[in-house]
Amino acid sequence: MTLLRIGIIGNGAIARYYLAAIEQSKNFQLVSVCDTNPTKLIGFPNMVDCYTDYHDMLGTGSLDAVIINVSNDQHYSICKDAISTKVHVCCEKPLTIHLWQARKLSEMARNNDVVLFTAFHRRYNKNYLKIKQRTNGKSIKKVTINYLENIIDHFGNEPWYLQPTKCGGGCIIDNGSNAFDLVVDLLGPMYVLKSCIKRDDNIDVKARIYLCSEQKQSVEINLDWRYERGEKKDAYVFLDDGQILYFDMLRGFPEFKSSLYHEYVAILNDFMRKIKQGHCFGEEGLTVAGLVEDSYSMPINCSSPRGDYDED
Repeated sequence: MTLLRIGIIGNGAIARYYLAAIEQSKNFQLVSVCDTNPTKLIGFPNMVDCYTDYHDMLGTGSLDAVIINVSNDQHYSICKDAISTKVHVCCEKPLTIHLWQARKLSEMARNNDVVLFTAFHRRYNKNYLKIKQRTNGKSIKKVTINYLENIIDHFGNEPWYLQPTKCGGGCIIDNGSNAFDLVVDLLGPMYVLKSCIKRDDNIDVKARIYLCSEQKQSVEINLDWRYERGEKKDAYVFLDDGQILYFDMLRGFPEFKSSLYHEYVAILNDFMRKIKQGHCFGEEGLTVAGLVEDSYSMPINCSSPRGDYDED
């Protein structure tokens, strides 16, 4: 089988998981990497072309697909340029920092008939998928998701996470994007009821978001970027029959961020499925962009989130 030629724009903290997934892939061959910092291009094999300007990389015409892994504020412009060259796009979450941008990219992808895929990695988490399978055919009443971490431990040498204009906000657009995608994947379309947000220097560092599905199932999402106990990423699924199902996204992955390896393998597999099937024009990224924007714009009916989100 002919491998699709894929490139990565942005060799930052998450790139290692993409690179590891490409090494295992039976569908993709890494042919080029781009980063504005030349030191991040050291060590790649000779058969991998390296660039400091993504325009040069896209201009070669040698790519079938590209991974966009840069600061959130750059997603829109780079996705737009990649789509214009008719290259299939896998973009790190969030797809964009503004809803209108996501709408524009989705329209462009449809007009150019190229796949626009957003990498929401938690929907591929093994522990989540087990619970999703157990809920098949059962009626869900409520879901509570805790997505808590100390962001300083996670951004490495990429301080843009703490720059609102580059990140797009804070914990809601970053961690919240994954949490929103999980509940949409599990329950279907959602709408935001209320947001409780704590900010510091215009960065949302803590939030509690209340949502509801079209079937009136309730969702509570707890986010924290200053969690003092390491990392907590788990959820409770309350069924109508009284059962409570629990999953811990980090269970079985004791090393820091080690759960991401299997999730990013699954991302590339799903990306390939979408390329084969076609008709993937950024809909999932667009949905989450809408929930993020509604969370920020919703009138805040409480002064700050309560408690430290620990479960009894």
